[in-house]
Order: sequence, then structure tokens, then C-alpha cells
Amino acid sequence: MNEGHGVKRYPVMYNDFVLIGPKDDPAKIAGGKDIVEAFRKIQATQAPFVSRGDRSGTHVAELDLWTLAGIDLEKVVTLPAKSQIAMARIYKNTDCGLFPNRCEGGTNLALMEYMACGKPAIVSNSSGHRDVADDGNALLLKNLQPLTVPMGGHATAVWDEPSLDEAIEALEWAYQHREALREIGEAVILADEMKRQPPSA
Repeated sequence: MNEGHGVKRYPVMYNDFVLIGPKDDPAKIAGGKDIVEAFRKIQATQAPFVSRGDRSGTHVAELDLWTLAGIDLEKVVTLPAKSQIAMARIYKNTDCGLFPNRCEGGTNLALMEYMACGKPAIVSNSSGHRDVADDGNALLLKNLQPLTVPMGGHATAVWDEPSLDEAIEALEWAYQHREALREIGEAVILADEMKRQPPSA
């Protein structure tokens, strides 16, 4: 746009930068509106912080926020991205996956890979996710609110916005019900095995 290759700029989408943490809130940032101050408190209290670390737009924004908070990025250690072949082992070492996506034009390959490993998932009951997850093989986030995506003063799409409170409740339930959670993950493998069985005579 700055170089004159376009005549009018239209916003296509936007992102909210949201911090999610444990109930005990070690950095005391819950309810705050100043994201930079929240980053300062995380650093000051040495509270654990999990970064996306994937060089995505969200990760770049995160690094900008650390800089604005006065954090020397030379002291920030970002672990490199993992190879695709290593993901099965990583999935195996997890207890539960969280997929609160607002919109999936397809069926979400990462979700399918995760569930195919027999791992239970918390999934927004929206768009392409409905082709993969149901009440029998996942914990569904059903409290969805319409989120209008504007462009040029007009609504171009309406996405489903999951409830943060419902997602946290699902994570709490998963933590408290490990055995039931394991059975949800195994339901995917069981269903796949049943499909592979030859029909009985």
C-alpha cells in the first residue's frame, strides 16, 4: 500500500492478544487491561510463561510486547520448532489438546492428527471441527457467540467465538477426571478399528 500498489485498504481480520494462566495467578494480572504491564509483572515475579515460539504473527507480537515491557530479548530463550515427525511423540506426552478455533475452513489437520494418536481434545463445536469431533470422541465447547468480521464497513463473515470460561471449565474437568479423559481419547481409536473390521457373515 505504501508503494502505491493498491487504492484502498480493507481490514480482513483482526486478532486479540489474550493471556491465559492458572487460577492462582502467580503474576497477579487477572482482570488487567494493560498487556504491557502484564508482561512486566510476569517478568518481575519470574512466573512461568509458555511462548508460541513459532515465528507466527502472534509470536512476533509477543516479542514486541516483551520489548515494550523493557525485557532484553537477548535474555529470552525460544525453543525451535519441532519437526513434523516428532509430533506423534510430543502428542503422546500430553494429557489433553485444546482447539478453540473460531473458524476452520477445512477439518483442522492438527486436530485430526492429535485425535488419531488416541489423545482427548477440547474442541470448539464450530465449522470444520463438526466433521471430526462429536460428543463421543471429544469435549465440545458449545457456548459460542457470533463474531462478525468486518471489511470496508460491511460484514464479510460471522465466526463462532468460544467462551473462555467454558474452555477453562473443560480444562479443569479434564484435570480432575483423568480416567474418563483417557477413555474419550481411546474412543477415536476404537471407532477407527471398528471401521476396519470386515463385515460379519
